[in-house]
Amino acid sequence: MGMMRTSSLTTLWLCYGCYLDSFLPILIFPQTMAPTFERGFPSILSFALAAVVLVLIADFLHKHQL
Repeated sequence: MGMMRTSSLTTLWLCYGCYLDSFLPILIFPQTMAPTFERGFPSILSFALAAVVLVLIADFLHKHQL
């Protein structure tokens, strides 16, 4: 049962990862805004900060077994 659950989670992660990878660049870096992208740096920075926060939360939850 554990192997099937892991495989399902991996499949879902890959599907949503491909989904996000396909449309986010179109929204953040549209061709009509080239060569200056006003939304590019703030959005990339916010995604990076959100990733760091999520890693810290996951680490905290893992250490406390929540």
